[in-house]
Amino acid sequence: MTVHKGSAKGPILAKVCACLLTPGATDLHFLKPLHTIELEHLESKEIPSMTRFEVDGDVYYWEGHSKMVSVRTGDVVAEFTPTWTILDMKEHKLGHLILNCEAGFLRDVALATALVTMERSDETKEAVILVTMTRLTV
Repeated sequence: MTVHKGSAKGPILAKVCACLLTPGATDLHFLKPLHTIELEHLESKEIPSMTRFEVDGDVYYWEGHSKMVSVRTGDVVAEFTPTWTILDMKEHKLGHLILNCEAGFLRDVALATALVTMERSDETKEAVILVTMTRLTV
């Protein structure tokens, strides 16, 4: 995946790829400034899904893909609110992303990580569907 600023022909903000060192993790390679952030995707019974990462020594996490929170301060740095839901599921890509941080690198990180967490959520759902379908055909 490639994240652009502005339109699809705008400058590249980051390139996203599966991490070669940590299975299940995702790397975001930012071009300006030149920086790589590893997203660690976690699943547990307490929190359905969480994506954890570090920016300039501070740890952040996405709770599902609804809130990006600073571990140090507890502040909500970004928040995604879906504009509609179906069957009480709150996992749609249509909505509003509110960035509660100053313009700069952290804002770029918040935007790029929001897109990646949504995409990873979709990949997980597709993997479950494929496994289920495989079991049905065997």
